[in-house]
Amino acid sequence: LLDGMTRVYARLSDFSASFEQVSTDSSNRRQVQRGLLYLSRNGRKMRFDYQTPAAKSYYSDGKTYTAFDPAAGQAVQSPVSKAVDERLQVFQVLVGNREWRDQYPRAELLADAPLNAGRRVVRLFPHRNDLPLVLLEIEPQSSLIERFELTYPDGERTEYRFSAIKTARVDPALFVFTAPSGVEVVQER
Repeated sequence: LLDGMTRVYARLSDFSASFEQVSTDSSNRRQVQRGLLYLSRNGRKMRFDYQTPAAKSYYSDGKTYTAFDPAAGQAVQSPVSKAVDERLQVFQVLVGNREWRDQYPRAELLADAPLNAGRRVVRLFPHRNDLPLVLLEIEPQSSLIERFELTYPDGERTEYRFSAIKTARVDPALFVFTAPSGVEVVQER
């Protein structure tokens, strides 16, 4: 199952989907956000556009990471190598990076009921204690990931549920952040 998933994502150059992000903090408070996701292996590009409950966007053009908050009128940019963002972990698995297996050497097929009938659920165990456990729900025919869950050592959990998945070309202009008029751009080094 994982080999098939790895082969499919290794061949993909682009990926887009609607997503629902469900975050649960260590106090068991839950937050649900929805939006659109765009990924491109060419240049290792990523864009998460949150639509609800508040509009926010997170971009990576492969070199620069940008967090844009329209309500605050601010965009913060930093080198991708210094960005700490779990969305980059999602990117690592979804865009054909085979190196994830070095960090997650052990996998277990779960008998737990998937969210969607006919899907398979796999838990990935990290080799280091500071990395999150990863749960994947995979559609066996297409080998596409429909759910991706990270559980951190402190008990925090973030789950991404993907729908309307497309593997067609994504317009490269989507990954370029252009600050709207009046938006402050803060450069972090």
